[in-house]
This record gives sequence, structure tokens and C-alpha cells, in this order.
Amino acid sequence: MNIKLWLSTMIRPVRFSSEEENIKGGIIFIGASAGLVGLIILIAVHVFDPKFSLISPAFICAVFLGVTLVLVYLKKLQAASYILLNSLLGLILYQLVFQINGIHETAILVLPGLLILAGLLLKMRDFLIFTAIILISVALILWAEMTGIHITPFSGRESNYFGVDILVILACSAIAIGVLAKSYIRNLIRSKKNKLV
Repeated sequence: MNIKLWLSTMIRPVRFSSEEENIKGGIIFIGASAGLVGLIILIAVHVFDPKFSLISPAFICAVFLGVTLVLVYLKKLQAASYILLNSLLGLILYQLVFQINGIHETAILVLPGLLILAGLLLKMRDFLIFTAIILISVALILWAEMTGIHITPFSGRESNYFGVDILVILACSAIAIGVLAKSYIRNLIRSKKNKLV
């Protein structure tokens, strides 16, 4: 078999029975593919760097993203959604907990993007649970830093309001994302149905 033909077969989106599944399948495919390519580049750049401690977690996350892509092709969207979101969240939380800067790591900037992905893929109840997991995790990391359990270069230098600010920003963002994402999916489905008529 020709490599070009094989690649075009693998990259071609899977067709589902409903328009909503087609949209979600495409979102999962793009999210998992982008994450996988990014992690492969990260691993390749840092594979010989002894100070870089994310090689193992990044590799594990890359494996889970590969499993996510396989699940999309098997048309198991719910399982693919959960694996995609939880593997990315696990990698982000690992970096926030085990890297030197703690909550000040740049990985925290990925959380709003992850909330957007969750808003597009999950039902509202599941989205709220996922948001609660993120908020509780961030609150525990903040608490560990503020009480001295996890010492970072920033320990003792920020006020107690710093943690409240982060949690309020994430919570308000999550509310807006949840409402807008559901509206976006509904309007996209309606638009595609109108095109068919």
C-alpha cells in the first residue's frame, strides 16, 4: 500500500450517524492530534536533557492521546472524550505539582483551553464535574504552596488573595465557556441541518 494513500485514509475524518457526533469526533481528532504532535516534539527536543522531568509523563500522555485517536476511529466518542481530557489534565496537574514554580508554571495557561475543549465535548453535568475537579485540584495546589507543604520560589511572596483570584477567574471562565460552547454546538448543528434542506 502506498504511504500517501495510507496517510490520507488515516487522516480522513470518520463519519458518524448524527451531525453532533461528527462535530465532536472532529474536535476530539483535532485536539488529540495537536496534543500528540506537540508532545512528540517536546519529547524529541528534551529527550537528552537530564534536567527535564516531564519525559515520562509526556510519553504516558502521548500514549493516551494515541488511544484517543484509535477510539475515535472505533466510534467510541464518550470514552475518547474522557481519555483526552483526563490525560491532558493529568499532565498539566503533574507539571503544576512537581515543577519548581508550582502554580506559577506556564502550564496553568492551558487550563482555560482545556475547559473550552471540555465545554465542546461533554454534557453539562459532566462539564460541571470536570470543572469542579480542576478547581479543587488548583485549590489544593495553592493550599500546599501557601502552607509550605510545596515550596516554590514564590512561597510566602504572594497574598492569600492570589489563590482566590485564580479560582474566581477559572470559575467565571468555566461558566461562560459552558454556556457559549453548548450554544455554539446547537447553532452549528442547526446550521448544518439548514444547509441540507
